[in-house]
Amino acid sequence: MTNKVISKIFFSIALPLILCISLTYLYSIYRTNNYLHILWSILVLSGFCLIMNILYAVFAGKSSFTGLMLVGSVLKLLFSLIGIFVYSILFPINFPSFSIQFILAYIIFTFFEIRYLLKLISQQKKHENK
Repeated sequence: MTNKVISKIFFSIALPLILCISLTYLYSIYRTNNYLHILWSILVLSGFCLIMNILYAVFAGKSSFTGLMLVGSVLKLLFSLIGIFVYSILFPINFPSFSIQFILAYIIFTFFEIRYLLKLISQQKKHENK
């Protein structure tokens, strides 16, 4: 992997992480909630996205790339839904606040992941056309 790919991976994880933590902090000003639970979930979500972005960069341009994108998206959605379900059972009082913040974080990370994938695909198309 080149430095340009590594910087794109860092940007696609660091920016949504900072954005999610900032929005969580702003939300916690207006509403009392368990701040640590959402921070741990955002860190787990960012770790999963980091692993998947590295795998996307390694498998870019190969025949299994499309399948990897599909599996990565489905696994992220499945783990997120399982996490929300488990949280609703363990902490039913904090569930509405947690679910709103977690779904917002999921959408933000998904947006930046799609942005990263589009740049990766366009970069691969440029290399194929040369």
